Amino acid sequence: MQALESRLGGRLAAVSLPSGRTGAVKLLASADFQTLRSTGSGSMLGLYVHRVTVDAEARNAFRPATPGSGQQPRPLLPLNLHFFLVASAPKGSAADEIMLLAWGMRELALAPTLSMPELSDFDPSWSEGETVQILPEELPTEDLLKIWDALPSKYSLTATFVVRTIRVLLDAPLDAGAVIQRVLELGGP
Repeated sequence: MQALESRLGGRLAAVSLPSGRTGAVKLLASADFQTLRSTGSGSMLGLYVHRVTVDAEARNAFRPATPGSGQQPRPLLPLNLHFFLVASAPKGSAADEIMLLAWGMRELALAPTLSMPELSDFDPSWSEGETVQILPEELPTEDLLKIWDALPSKYSLTATFVVRTIRVLLDAPLDAGAVIQRVLELGGP
């Protein structure tokens, strides 16, 4: 998500909002919603991960060992990050909110992948050719509003997306050593 924040933040700097203000892109934590609409917070496009799921299509995946390294393939935990693209602007700036959200959705549609050069800035374990997809996601209105009801802020203009598939490298299992066989005899003196 930091790679996505960095990409969008760098591109948003060149965008002029209808109010003449500049906008910012921010990765949001749940606690950030308490000050989302506070005075002086400016126009912002937020990225908020509201759910993480295991990618059912990529379960039991392994990263192959480097040829000749003598290492074993490493297990991966394939995750999907479901997130909100949240537009927020000061009172009286509805046009800014609409433009921010439309701009963010357009950017994600034009460049729906993050590749190794962008990802490795934040996690060096990404290899050449590895990418993640950023796709729009349908979320029923009722589910969307339930999530917003649980947040410490009133509803703000939102679009839903999913990042597929983040691969988390798991530590290799500890080597248990050689199997030792022992024969136990029953009975006898």
